[in-house]
Amino acid sequence: MGYERALLGGKRVGAGNGGFLIFFCELHVQPRLRQELADARSVPVALEPEVTKVIFRRTGALVSRPCLFLDRDGVINVKPPDGAYIRRWDEFQIIPAAADWIRLFNALDFLVLVVTNQRGVARGLVRAEDLDDIHARMTAELARGGAVIDGILVCPHEEGTCDCRKPRPGLIRAAQRRWDVDLARSLLVGDSESDRQLAAACGLRFLMARDGRIVGGAD
Repeated sequence: MGYERALLGGKRVGAGNGGFLIFFCELHVQPRLRQELADARSVPVALEPEVTKVIFRRTGALVSRPCLFLDRDGVINVKPPDGAYIRRWDEFQIIPAAADWIRLFNALDFLVLVVTNQRGVARGLVRAEDLDDIHARMTAELARGGAVIDGILVCPHEEGTCDCRKPRPGLIRAAQRRWDVDLARSLLVGDSESDRQLAAACGLRFLMARDGRIVGGAD
């Protein structure tokens, strides 16, 4: 494992509650150790150079975490009319309740990931760079209110051309591999039957949302 190779003569004390890893090492080793742990999907929690101690929290194999998966259109933002696409940030309107849900699950130490179909990219109606800009601004705007999104997974493909367009499980499986998600303790909030089908296929609990309210679930 990367984090084990990174010890470089330091001493791994062990893992405490919540998966904290404590290392004692020389000061000059710390930058490389930090990078190795980051490569191993670790998040630095504390760095104490005065005692040459580095404390990291792994979000990988040591501690699987539950996740709140959120659809985007209709859950985080007001959904465009059928057949239309949000193409620019000035067309994007955040639903206030979504920020409340995200803050709640942040406090519960859930990962928060967005899973969204955006085939407007495949159809040439939405530019990939504009979609990236929308998501960067969305993440920043929510974070300013204390609602932190850990990642966004997008299917930009046309129907029937991939394994990631919901309700196919590709996005959830990718999230599980990347963040070591505990699917049995996770849930999906969506606004469509395809979201419900995705949750069922992946063993997730499901909540149906409409206009900032939970109107059905949990399955």
